Amino acid sequence: MKLYRTGAIAGLIAGSTALAVLLTACSSSKSDSSTDAAANTAAASGLPITCASGTLKGDGSSAQKNAVQEWTADFKSKCSGITINYQGSGSGAGINGFQSKQLDWAGSDAAIKGDDVTKANANCASGGTAINIPMVVGPISMAYNVSGVDKLTLTPKLLGEIFTGKITSWDNADIKAANSGVSLPSTPIKVITRSDSSGTSFNFSSYLSQVDPADFTEAPAKQWPVKIGAGAKGSAGVAGAVKASDGSIGYVELSAAQDAGVKMAAIDSGDGAVEISSDAASKFMTAGATVTGTAPDLTLKLDYTQHGAGVYPIVLVTYEIVCTKYNDSNIGAMVKAFFSYTSGAGQGSLNDLGYAPLPSDLVTKVQSSVSAIS
Repeated sequence: MKLYRTGAIAGLIAGSTALAVLLTACSSSKSDSSTDAAANTAAASGLPITCASGTLKGDGSSAQKNAVQEWTADFKSKCSGITINYQGSGSGAGINGFQSKQLDWAGSDAAIKGDDVTKANANCASGGTAINIPMVVGPISMAYNVSGVDKLTLTPKLLGEIFTGKITSWDNADIKAANSGVSLPSTPIKVITRSDSSGTSFNFSSYLSQVDPADFTEAPAKQWPVKIGAGAKGSAGVAGAVKASDGSIGYVELSAAQDAGVKMAAIDSGDGAVEISSDAASKFMTAGATVTGTAPDLTLKLDYTQHGAGVYPIVLVTYEIVCTKYNDSNIGAMVKAFFSYTSGAGQGSLNDLGYAPLPSDLVTKVQSSVSAIS
């Protein structure tokens, strides 16, 4: 079925230092535009939170690291006895850590499926299973650094050709055609990709494989599938590499691009150039996302060929990978308390971080899945 209006932006923190902060609650940062009602609804309809005591170990998506930092800080007053250690080492590292029983939950920008679920089930108690719960949604920016170019528009075709090395300089005729009136230099294009296993890479390569299959012929992958340019570890690493190198372009979540202060290209899918924003990503989710998982698993399918006026089409979803039943019931209680908060009151703080709150109808499904945790 169709997903609804979501518009979150997966964020992160510059740097990959582990945060060990006490969980904390009642986030109330302001949000703007059409996300206000969803934030208020999510906050008002939160699950009851039953606190436990102990330490939760998480790792994975660097895209959501800013969100986890904000959530843990806000939740301290609600459940002061719970400490969270979350390292945004990348989706692949989080999945591996969860499967090897080193983590209590993992964040991933791509849902686990098949053998990965089977391996993850080893971390769960008998009768339990590993599930994907979407918690944040947001656009992937095309961060760029071209001296003298403060505004840039790219098309899906141009992105496919740039990220496969078929276009190699910024004064290419097709780039010029998409940027009338912009003086583009002959600077060589330097492509920056993720060097680590990354859900962001999976989502962006999925986008390119759908919108420009003639040029981008590789299968989507967490490890960037095309040998091109230079690699950088983590979202902050890509943003930093782009900022440091004239002529560069890289794919990175909006929050990381904002943190680094890099410029971001608008995307023209045939309906006019669209700047990256929470609301523009929300419009994509309305048209392009469907739930394909069987509850309590809430895996989504993203149809990147969907476009329209005001739609920003390059979007990822960050999932929390958890067990429905843990071997240690205290761990299960802490995981349930944390995500009861993040799916309710925690949504209200996200807009100022470059996210948007989940809509009330998706929150209902997410909270139903969280309720299944024990």
